[in-house]
Amino acid sequence: MSEQQFLKTSYDNDPLMYGAFVGCVRWALGEPEIMARYREESRDNFEIGVTGLERMVDAATGADLAFFQRFSDWVEVNLFGTPEQVYGGAE
Repeated sequence: MSEQQFLKTSYDNDPLMYGAFVGCVRWALGEPEIMARYREESRDNFEIGVTGLERMVDAATGADLAFFQRFSDWVEVNLFGTPEQVYGGAE
């Protein structure tokens, strides 16, 4: 059995904010305007596989998790806010 992989976020040790942050990422994935902005700013054009085989390849290679990590990092900085921005201390 392989070890399960997870997104790494700045909110990993904050259960309340982690849930809110992951909810924001999930919401953002379904918003065409946000995805267009992400793709324009990051130049990341990765698309999750459509067929079962494509999704299995994405999972086996880690391409899907790598995309979610890049997108999550972008959401933190550009939409949700970093812990410093949320809790104060950011100028």
